[in-house]
Amino acid sequence: MIRSLRDKLDTGELMLIALARSHGIAWTRIADALEMRNRQSAERRHLQLNRARMAACPAPRANESRTSASAGPGAPKGSGPGNTPRAGAPWRRQRATQAQ
Repeated sequence: MIRSLRDKLDTGELMLIALARSHGIAWTRIADALEMRNRQSAERRHLQLNRARMAACPAPRANESRTSASAGPGAPKGSGPGNTPRAGAPWRRQRATQAQ
């Protein structure tokens, strides 16, 4: 019973941290709210909670791993996850040409 309550608290804490970050709240403010010393402590706690959640989830079966992550049947070849161009690359190229 205590273990299940601890798991619920951890899940709630992880969700609240993720919600705060999605709203642009700084790690220092999150650390203050969690009564932690500094932002690194809050980030470390977030990573711990996330790792624990991922460890508790079962791994996908072998036949599901590729099909669930594919880009879809009509997508061009090489357009699946991990094959996308870097988000900042076009911007950097544009800035480099303007600087010359």
